Amino acid sequence: PKAPKRPTTSSSPVPAPGDDEVDRSASPEPAATAKKSSVVQKKGKTKLEEEGVSCMQTLDMGLAIRSAICVGKEVWCADWKGAVTIRERDDASSVKAEIPTNRFIWCMAHQEPGLLWMGQESQGISLFHLSKREFKTVLSGGHTGGVHCLALDEALGDPEEEGRYPTRRGWSGSNDFTIRQWWIETWITKAGKPDKVKSASGRYTIVNLGKFSVGITAGIVMHGHTNGVRALIRIGPSLWSGSDDGSIRIWSCADGECSEVIEDAHKGSVLRLAVVRSFVWSAGSDGVIKEWQLGTTKTTCIRKVAPPGSEKGIYAIVPLGKDVWSCGHNPNIRVLSQHGMDISDEYPAHNPYVSNLLAIDRVETRIIWSSSIADRKLKVWRHTVRGNVPSMDELKAANTLYEKESQSGAEKLTKLLETVNALETQLEIAGLEYRGQLEDLSSKLAEEQAARADVEEQRRFLEEEMAGLRRLFEEAGLGHLLQDPEALRSFLDLKRLFDEAGLGHLLNDHDALQNFLALGQVLQDLGLGRFLNDPEGFRAFLQRAAQIE
Repeated sequence: PKAPKRPTTSSSPVPAPGDDEVDRSASPEPAATAKKSSVVQKKGKTKLEEEGVSCMQTLDMGLAIRSAICVGKEVWCADWKGAVTIRERDDASSVKAEIPTNRFIWCMAHQEPGLLWMGQESQGISLFHLSKREFKTVLSGGHTGGVHCLALDEALGDPEEEGRYPTRRGWSGSNDFTIRQWWIETWITKAGKPDKVKSASGRYTIVNLGKFSVGITAGIVMHGHTNGVRALIRIGPSLWSGSDDGSIRIWSCADGECSEVIEDAHKGSVLRLAVVRSFVWSAGSDGVIKEWQLGTTKTTCIRKVAPPGSEKGIYAIVPLGKDVWSCGHNPNIRVLSQHGMDISDEYPAHNPYVSNLLAIDRVETRIIWSSSIADRKLKVWRHTVRGNVPSMDELKAANTLYEKESQSGAEKLTKLLETVNALETQLEIAGLEYRGQLEDLSSKLAEEQAARADVEEQRRFLEEEMAGLRRLFEEAGLGHLLQDPEALRSFLDLKRLFDEAGLGHLLNDHDALQNFLALGQVLQDLGLGRFLNDPEGFRAFLQRAAQIE
């Protein structure tokens, strides 16, 4: 009897390593016992969903849901009055808890390990413990108005030394026209506070989450928008913001500097921002959806669409697969193709319009087949992943911006080197000029010092001359003249008269002068004392006396 033939198809598998170890010809099976190939299936087939869209539930709500976020198997919902309900992810009618806040809640964001941020109309940002469904505290002092949007570093990261985790950041946008940066420290509670938190404990808001603790402090304030901030989205190294002033601003996450401003991005408020493929889509109150190109020197709008009936505004855009769902002041949900931005489908949803689209859960299912040459069976596997994991579009967009930042950094470095070289050249030229000026100043200083030395020498000479003159006056009994300027002036006038009369030699002969001065008494005795008060008459008398002599 011959060995039974194995089923053959056009896609027969190549024998796996080890198949040649089985000698099938050595133990042929009888034809009567040969089994035909069969497909073994378990009872109760699992029905797999076909691709498509269906409305799973419709609930009558007292107030519309303003914002919602899915964490695990729970969905936290906030209505337009501020009441928070926690519902089952797979059954929206099942309410597991209610948390009244009495505050209008604009937005919510989740951050590991189990911390929920709520942006409110007033009183800052509320923080909740997710697993305990418990209000913890309020982040105050960040804004003077309501918080419309949040963007957070969600993942916790790998632990570092001493039970501390990497520093994370968050951003909040407000109707006070500003964006506030937040610094977030996380540590294992038993390990104690990090040194950074200890040294500035007064500035940190501490939230105890059981095993973990989180410390949050306010960072820089980012100014630039001239109206309320409506939308925030972080893409790699950049933070995008949309505002009621109609502009989109792109900020550096590293230092908070505004790297680009797209003025008049929309004719009205910029209500939503989303990553679609490797682009950013924006939706505005002008009823237009725009696509912005990333990775270029200047961010430009490359396509736009204005869905009919949405002239009063596009309220939400959510990327789904190869499409983008959008809603506005229209009863239908519009489905746009990501590639062509054309409307590929419409779903009647709410009357008279759809206020919001809330991305609650993400389900990715892959079907995998396994086969074996050994047991000759085929198994079909279904793999489902749920949760808000980063999409490939977001990762591609982030990589594009990282490449742009790297290129921009290289250009900045090149310009910096050019600036350094120019400064070095200027410094060298300035050094030569300074050296010349220094030499001139040194020469002038030497001249000044020489002139000062001459003046000093003259001063010493005059002082010596004055001292000698003072000594002569004192020896002549005329020292009092030096203390009386008027008497000294009269004496000098007499000296001049002596010189003019040819009797100046008497001033150099002490005895002769003394004898001459004794003539004053002689003149008095001779009745000629009047000449002592009449210098001119005395001069004439002396001239005659000289002639007589």
